[in-house]
Amino acid sequence: MGVSYNKFLAKLASDLDKPNGLVVVRPEDLERLVHPLPVSRLWGVGKKSAEQLDRLGLRTIGDVARMDVARMRQFIGSLADHLYHLAQGMDDRPVEPNSEAKSVGQETTFATDVHDLAFLERTLLAQTEKVARRLRRMEMEGRTVTLKLRYAPFRTITRSHTLSAATALEMTIFETVKRLLGKIGLTRQDAIRLIGVSVSGLVPAGSQSSEGQSQQLSLFDEAPAPEQPDPKLHDLAKTVDALKDKFGDKIVTRARLIDRNKQDS
Repeated sequence: MGVSYNKFLAKLASDLDKPNGLVVVRPEDLERLVHPLPVSRLWGVGKKSAEQLDRLGLRTIGDVARMDVARMRQFIGSLADHLYHLAQGMDDRPVEPNSEAKSVGQETTFATDVHDLAFLERTLLAQTEKVARRLRRMEMEGRTVTLKLRYAPFRTITRSHTLSAATALEMTIFETVKRLLGKIGLTRQDAIRLIGVSVSGLVPAGSQSSEGQSQQLSLFDEAPAPEQPDPKLHDLAKTVDALKDKFGDKIVTRARLIDRNKQDS
């Protein structure tokens, strides 16, 4: 979680690698916490603009804050004013808390680099359970599943897949994001600092009919979930949601997550 006096800095703070999962950026913290960060952390800086800024000798946010904005305009046009204001800690975009949700996601930033693929998969499973539960509470389903990975230090990639039918079932989401992770081909040498999953392309629950064939109902079936599962699985998921709402999240737990729950408790 990040807390600050504008949207850009609050989002930036939420990604900073600090303990306890909460970072506060005050005006007096700008030079110490924000200015040393690479220029790529500025909202709106892509690969090409980062290369242009590098040719100007601008490699950190502090470099941009100290740069003559008129000279920057000669190289990157109107983007210069936008980046200069952000580097100075200025962002006047309004906060719109009641806007319609476009996606539902869950991310985890690790305190230390993670090299264990099995641990990453268990983390994704725990995340997809939370995402699916939130979708069901909202009475929404989604079609596009996105995996987010951040390597140490700070290189972030995303991979997405669009399902044939919208879903709010954790195993459908998990098997999809697991396949996306497998296609990346991580090795023991890869150091992962953040992993996350999100579902977008949201539609009201039940607005798309499911024509998939019926399958045996299993509370903790770890087999690959079909994109159009048995409608009874939705009823089962809602029953589990009700149990967790009444007795706590750990009243029903997948065996695969028991070790992780012990670590988190």
